[in-house]
Amino acid sequence: MKMLTVFYDADCGICTGFRRWMMKEPAPLAIEFLPCRSRKAGELCPGLLQRGAEREIIVMADDGRLWQGAEAWVTCLWALRRWRGWSKRLASPALLPVAEKLCKLISTNRLTLSRLLHLRSDREIAGAVNKMAVACPHRTSALERAKLAVRKEKR
Repeated sequence: MKMLTVFYDADCGICTGFRRWMMKEPAPLAIEFLPCRSRKAGELCPGLLQRGAEREIIVMADDGRLWQGAEAWVTCLWALRRWRGWSKRLASPALLPVAEKLCKLISTNRLTLSRLLHLRSDREIAGAVNKMAVACPHRTSALERAKLAVRKEKR
Protein backbone atom coordinates (compact mmCIF):
# COMPACT_ATOMS: atom_id res chain seq x y z
CA MET A 1 0.00 0.00 0.00
CA LYS A 2 1.37 3.39 -1.02
CA MET A 3 -1.60 5.62 -0.23
CA LEU A 4 -4.41 5.77 2.28
CA THR A 5 -7.52 7.95 2.04
CA VAL A 6 -9.24 8.89 5.29
CA PHE A 7 -12.87 10.00 5.01
CA TYR A 8 -13.84 12.07 8.05
CA ASP A 9 -16.72 14.25 9.29
CA ALA A 10 -15.58 17.86 8.79
CA ASP A 11 -18.38 19.02 11.13
CA CYS A 12 -16.94 17.06 14.07
CA GLY A 13 -14.27 18.56 16.33
CA ILE A 14 -12.89 15.15 17.33
CA CYS A 15 -12.70 14.06 13.68
CA THR A 16 -10.93 17.20 12.48
CA GLY A 17 -8.65 17.12 15.53
CA PHE A 18 -7.70 13.53 14.68
CA ARG A 19 -6.99 14.62 11.08
CA ARG A 20 -4.74 17.47 12.28
CA TRP A 21 -2.90 15.11 14.64
CA MET A 22 -2.34 12.52 11.90
CA MET A 23 -1.03 15.19 9.53
CA LYS A 24 1.72 16.06 12.04
CA GLU A 25 2.86 12.47 12.50
CA PRO A 26 5.57 10.91 10.30
CA ALA A 27 4.06 8.44 7.83
CA PRO A 28 5.82 6.05 5.44
CA LEU A 29 2.98 6.39 2.92
CA ALA A 30 0.86 9.18 1.48
CA ILE A 31 -2.31 9.97 3.43
CA GLU A 32 -5.15 11.98 1.91
CA PHE A 33 -7.93 13.38 4.08
CA LEU A 34 -11.33 14.05 2.54
CA PRO A 35 -14.49 15.31 4.22
CA CYS A 36 -16.99 12.47 3.82
CA ARG A 37 -19.63 14.81 2.32
CA SER A 38 -17.29 16.26 -0.32
CA ARG A 39 -17.85 15.69 -4.03
CA LYS A 40 -14.38 14.17 -4.39
CA ALA A 41 -15.09 11.66 -1.60
CA GLY A 42 -18.34 10.61 -3.28
CA GLU A 43 -16.60 10.17 -6.64
CA LEU A 44 -13.70 8.22 -5.13
CA CYS A 45 -15.91 5.95 -3.01
CA PRO A 46 -19.52 5.77 -4.25
CA GLY A 47 -21.99 4.92 -1.49
CA LEU A 48 -19.75 6.37 1.22
CA LEU A 49 -22.58 8.09 3.08
CA GLN A 50 -24.80 5.00 2.83
CA ARG A 51 -22.00 3.08 4.57
CA GLY A 52 -22.29 5.44 7.54
CA ALA A 53 -19.28 7.69 6.95
CA GLU A 54 -21.05 10.51 8.80
CA ARG A 55 -21.19 8.34 11.93
CA GLU A 56 -17.80 6.63 11.93
CA ILE A 57 -14.48 6.89 10.15
CA ILE A 58 -13.92 5.05 6.87
CA VAL A 59 -10.48 4.49 5.37
CA MET A 60 -9.66 3.31 1.83
CA ALA A 61 -6.40 1.85 0.52
CA ASP A 62 -5.10 2.66 -2.95
CA ASP A 63 -6.21 -0.83 -4.06
CA GLY A 64 -9.83 -0.12 -3.03
CA ARG A 65 -9.92 -2.04 0.28
CA LEU A 66 -12.15 -0.36 2.88
CA TRP A 67 -12.03 -0.33 6.67
CA GLN A 68 -14.64 1.20 8.94
CA GLY A 69 -14.89 1.91 12.65
CA ALA A 70 -12.27 0.27 14.87
CA GLU A 71 -10.55 -1.38 11.92
CA ALA A 72 -10.24 2.05 10.26
CA TRP A 73 -8.72 3.55 13.43
CA VAL A 74 -6.24 0.68 13.64
CA THR A 75 -5.38 1.16 9.96
CA CYS A 76 -4.78 4.88 10.55
CA LEU A 77 -2.39 4.05 13.39
CA TRP A 78 -0.66 1.48 11.17
CA ALA A 79 -0.09 4.24 8.58
CA LEU A 80 1.88 6.30 11.12
CA ARG A 81 5.48 5.31 11.69
CA ARG A 82 5.51 5.81 15.48
CA TRP A 83 2.15 4.11 16.06
CA ARG A 84 2.55 0.99 13.91
CA GLY A 85 3.40 -1.18 16.93
CA TRP A 86 0.24 -0.08 18.73
CA SER A 87 -1.83 -0.77 15.63
CA LYS A 88 -0.61 -4.36 15.59
CA ARG A 89 -1.45 -4.79 19.29
CA LEU A 90 -4.92 -3.30 18.84
CA ALA A 91 -5.57 -5.54 15.83
CA SER A 92 -4.91 -8.67 17.93
CA PRO A 93 -7.84 -10.96 18.82
CA ALA A 94 -7.48 -9.95 22.48
CA LEU A 95 -7.62 -6.17 21.96
CA LEU A 96 -9.69 -5.64 18.79
CA PRO A 97 -13.00 -6.17 20.68
CA VAL A 98 -11.89 -3.52 23.20
CA ALA A 99 -10.95 -1.15 20.36
CA GLU A 100 -14.37 -1.78 18.77
CA LYS A 101 -16.19 -0.88 22.01
CA LEU A 102 -14.11 2.25 22.49
CA CYS A 103 -14.59 3.36 18.87
CA LYS A 104 -18.34 2.78 19.10
CA LEU A 105 -18.49 4.84 22.30
CA ILE A 106 -16.53 7.72 20.77
CA SER A 107 -18.34 7.60 17.40
CA THR A 108 -21.77 7.57 19.01
CA ASN A 109 -20.94 10.53 21.25
CA ARG A 110 -18.42 12.40 19.08
CA LEU A 111 -20.40 15.63 18.68
CA THR A 112 -21.21 15.83 22.39
CA LEU A 113 -17.60 15.05 23.29
CA SER A 114 -16.42 17.71 20.83
CA ARG A 115 -18.62 20.28 22.58
CA LEU A 116 -17.60 19.20 26.10
CA LEU A 117 -13.89 19.21 25.20
CA HIS A 118 -14.20 22.50 23.26
CA LEU A 119 -12.91 20.86 20.07
CA ARG A 120 -14.11 22.97 17.17
CA SER A 121 -14.42 21.56 13.68
CA ASP A 122 -12.68 23.16 10.72
CA ARG A 123 -16.05 24.44 9.50
CA GLU A 124 -16.80 26.10 12.87
CA ILE A 125 -13.41 27.81 12.91
CA ALA A 126 -13.79 29.03 9.31
CA GLY A 127 -17.31 30.29 10.06
CA ALA A 128 -16.14 32.21 13.14
CA VAL A 129 -13.29 33.85 11.22
CA ASN A 130 -15.66 34.81 8.39
CA LYS A 131 -18.09 36.37 10.90
CA MET A 132 -15.25 38.41 12.41
CA ALA A 133 -14.23 39.67 8.98
CA VAL A 134 -17.82 40.73 8.21
CA ALA A 135 -18.26 42.34 11.65
CA CYS A 136 -15.01 44.34 11.30
CA PRO A 137 -14.74 45.37 7.63
CA HIS A 138 -12.71 48.50 8.48
CA ARG A 139 -10.03 46.35 10.12
CA THR A 140 -9.92 44.02 7.17
CA SER A 141 -9.51 46.90 4.73
CA ALA A 142 -6.85 48.53 6.95
CA LEU A 143 -4.95 45.26 6.96
CA GLU A 144 -5.19 45.05 3.18
CA ARG A 145 -3.96 48.65 2.89
CA ALA A 146 -0.98 47.81 5.11
CA LYS A 147 -0.11 44.78 2.99
CA LEU A 148 -0.24 46.91 -0.18
CA ALA A 149 1.99 49.54 1.41
CA VAL A 150 4.57 46.90 2.33
CA ARG A 151 4.52 45.51 -1.20
CA LYS A 152 5.03 49.01 -2.69
CA GLU A 153 7.99 49.64 -0.36
CA LYS A 154 9.67 46.42 -1.53
CA ARG A 155 9.56 47.59 -5.16
